[in-house]
Formats: sequence, C-alpha cells, structure tokens
Amino acid sequence: MNTLHQTTGPNIHPGAPVSDSTTLRDAIRLLSRVKYDDVKMVTIIGDLVTAGHFPMDAFPRIKKGYSRTILYREPAGFEVMVARWSRNAITPVHGHPWFSLVYLIRGSLSESVFKMEKARLLEIEPKIYSTGEFSVDRGVEGTFDNAIHQMTACEDSLSLHIYSDDAIKGEIYSI
Repeated sequence: MNTLHQTTGPNIHPGAPVSDSTTLRDAIRLLSRVKYDDVKMVTIIGDLVTAGHFPMDAFPRIKKGYSRTILYREPAGFEVMVARWSRNAITPVHGHPWFSLVYLIRGSLSESVFKMEKARLLEIEPKIYSTGEFSVDRGVEGTFDNAIHQMTACEDSLSLHIYSDDAIKGEIYSI
C-alpha cells in the first residue's frame, strides 16, 4: 500500500542564497516569471540544485509512499512542488494539467507512459530518469488528462515538479 502526504511550505530555508545574490524565494519567483519556458526553468532549477537547496531530509519521508511539498502556488494555478519518494513508491496512473516539468534532483525514477486509444490506455514508452534528468510535457489547456503516466521510485528519490495548475486535479485511471 502506497501513501501520499502533502504539505505546504518548504522545510528548507527560503532565504538561503542560490548564488551570491539570489535566494530560493527569489529563484521560485523567477521561475513564475519565466513560466513555461522550459530552457530557462531547467537552468534555474539546476542552479538551485547545485547550490544545495534541496537536502533530502528537509522533506517529509513517507514509508512505502511519497510526499508532496508545495513550494509555491499561484491563484491561477501555476505550482512548484517537491516530491520525496521512498524506494518502490508508486503513483496511480494519472494525467496532468496542460504543462508539466519534472526534474529529478536525486535518485532514480521509472516512468510508464500511456496514451488513450479508443477509450483504452496503452503503455507506449517506459523510461528511467536519473539525477539531473528532466521531462517536459505540454498538452491541451483546461484539461487534466495530459501526459498520462505512472511513476515508480527505483530508490529513495527527490524530484521537483512544475505544473500549470494544481496537479491533484489530474485524471486518475485504472488499468
């Protein structure tokens, strides 16, 4: 049985410097200003990771599951979240809002990608992500059935997620 735990606000120090002149809080605001420009967003995230802003122990550990810590959310829906994964944690098969970016800060995640064909889900592409790798998906605005997938933690892991809306609104599927 996998469990999900969601918190708001980071346990990390938002005033800690990313570089000599940028704090984590400033960097997250900058992410919101360059939203949906994945090249700029990945560069900012890489700088945050390199600066050590995401220590694994700063995020709740859920035995046999994963936690979600919301770092930033706009009323219009733009969201920045960190997930901490226990080894073998698995998500349900689910969809996303129109934009999603997942950056693996530490660890290894396996992704099963699905597509809907004739009202049936078909697995089309398994992937393994390692530390520093990322994926970006764009779909149809206003829907929550984009980028349908299932994630499994191959080891204890930490990932940063950026969505165009509250990811919990994503469609959940049975296979």
